[in-house]
Amino acid sequence: VNTCGMMVAEEWVKGEPTGRYFVFGSYLSDKAKETRAHVKEIHKLSPGKRPIAYGGAHAESGWREAWAHAGVPVFAPCFNGLWVQINTLWMAFEQNKLIVFSDLQNVIDELRTMSREIDSEDDTPIPDRIKDESKYHRIAALRYLGTRLFRNLYRKLARGEKPDTDNMPF
Repeated sequence: VNTCGMMVAEEWVKGEPTGRYFVFGSYLSDKAKETRAHVKEIHKLSPGKRPIAYGGAHAESGWREAWAHAGVPVFAPCFNGLWVQINTLWMAFEQNKLIVFSDLQNVIDELRTMSREIDSEDDTPIPDRIKDESKYHRIAALRYLGTRLFRNLYRKLARGEKPDTDNMPF
């Protein structure tokens, strides 16, 4: 249930990658299915391509093996930490390295509505918590993918170069 995939293509100009990526599709299943059924749907969204994926916790190797056996290799995220992943993704958006097609309203809506969980006692954000996190499967998928695509932005964060979180939409 809630298996999600994001379709992302890398931009190339004159035979060279530009470092920009375009989100052109998403898959979110609200029904429990066998892995092969999910993989079949993923392949329909990217005909003629060999999709790969990133997701889950590092310890969740069993389901990644099942997906690989069914035809889509799934790799563990390159780094953990909810806010590090979100900040890396935000930096990618901010630097125009990640672009979401305007017809993907479901993805745009998730980006616009996701927010931090707030402590009701002192009105401050709760570390590593997203309000109603179970509603944001597409953003989770983008976060995991972003750990691979935007490792250099993560390295900036690791060196202490933080994004302007005051202007984050969430």
